[in-house]
Amino acid sequence: MVELMTVRQVSQCLGISTATTRRWIKNGKLPALRLNQMTIRIPGEAVERFVLDHSRFSHKDG
Repeated sequence: MVELMTVRQVSQCLGISTATTRRWIKNGKLPALRLNQMTIRIPGEAVERFVLDHSRFSHKDG
């Protein structure tokens, strides 16, 4: 089953503002599903892929 996250959950996970998350969705940087005019959900896999692709958000030892 696909985990869907809210804009707030993604923002907290990445340590960014909800405005930044919404801007990234609008610009296509972060894929999302619009369920209706007011509801956006982001697949958890998309967030994981984003973290892996952007070194600022990855956890590196050392």
